[in-house]
Amino acid sequence: MTLPGVKPLILNLPTTKLRARPGKKGWPAQGWTAEGNGLRVVALGDSVTYGVGDEFEHDADSGWASYVAYAVGASYYLNVARMGARARTITQEQIATAVAAKPDVALVLVGGNDVLRGDFRHKEVRDHVTATIRALQEVGATVLLLRLHDPRRTLPFHRVIRETMGRRIDRANRALDAAAAATSCVFVNLTDDENMYDARAWHVDRMHVGPNGHRYVAGVALDALSPSGYARQREIPPPELAPPDKHEQLMWLIKRGTPWLLRRSIDLIPALLIIICYESARARWESWRRTRVAAK
Repeated sequence: MTLPGVKPLILNLPTTKLRARPGKKGWPAQGWTAEGNGLRVVALGDSVTYGVGDEFEHDADSGWASYVAYAVGASYYLNVARMGARARTITQEQIATAVAAKPDVALVLVGGNDVLRGDFRHKEVRDHVTATIRALQEVGATVLLLRLHDPRRTLPFHRVIRETMGRRIDRANRALDAAAAATSCVFVNLTDDENMYDARAWHVDRMHVGPNGHRYVAGVALDALSPSGYARQREIPPPELAPPDKHEQLMWLIKRGTPWLLRRSIDLIPALLIIICYESARARWESWRRTRVAAK
């Protein structure tokens, strides 16, 4: 544990073992307790909320959401996020545990994995995120939702891939806009935040924020929560390790990045090719439709 004064959370909720995906092991909830002001904070979402990219080794107090909970002086922090989670995952697997914790503040970041799937529908994202926020608000939680950054400016891939992912993220963000408008939650716009595109904010994989990025996102979230009465009570510690040099980045790619890509190539690469073809056809159709409308 890297946050001063926190202890691993001893879970006593009725659904602390989150439902596993078919054929997968269960995904345990995690968190911490501390001497604080009695606030209870929960975090829901995908790998970014889980804390991936923060330091080299993950721990229960890693990630932007943990830093928000720590900074507002929370006594209880529960993180039910998991890697690979989609918007539907939250309503299917995470929300019951989060609601059972009776949070004062709930932090939500999701949508990035939805756009990587062939069955992505932005209306589905809207509906699941809206349902998630309302369920949390019904138990009295102040809900903070994050708008996704623009991958065109961060991904290291070919321009065609960046543009394809960018268009899909645009639709996911419109879904998040609609969910925020329907629920009046606290909404943070990371898309238009220029600081999000500083290379120093990103992990070597360029898909997750790094230690500096996690702390920056936490700071932006704290600024957004302040008008709701959640002022900073503690300072977020700086990263314990210096940013990786080129050799360390190369070793990470060899040891972790390449094996991950090989494992995912079976399903991700074919899906990505299908997505690119679909998005290209969709763009041409929309261009043709606009031309037809303008000609009338």
